[in-house]
Amino acid sequence: SVQYTENDDDPPLLSPTQINRLQEITGTILYYAITVDHTMLAALSNVASKRSKATTKTLIKVAWLLDYAASNHISTKRYTPSGMVLYTHIDTSYLSDPTLEAELAAISSLSRDPTTQPTLLRFVSR
Repeated sequence: SVQYTENDDDPPLLSPTQINRLQEITGTILYYAITVDHTMLAALSNVASKRSKATTKTLIKVAWLLDYAASNHISTKRYTPSGMVLYTHIDTSYLSDPTLEAELAAISSLSRDPTTQPTLLRFVSR
């Protein structure tokens, strides 16, 4: 069996102007991918991890992402109501401990059943 790998030849690095443009494009695509189309996040992560030492191969991958976004522009995100409710109880204490300025404890649970065991979150401000 044969395993194919990428060519080891190092393609030329991009100029600072090209890298800046690449960062603008990936930032815009990231906003779109987070808000509308999550399917692009894996490829975008791959490109973003190489943007400080971007090469012409990185530009090809960005072009592919732009083509994908243009070809699949009818993405939608649908929100539907559920029976889940966020139950929260917060309690604060001020000057109860001389070494602390304030202390906050919060208990919250996301459930359909209010009797579900909540998660305790404790924040201390020093």
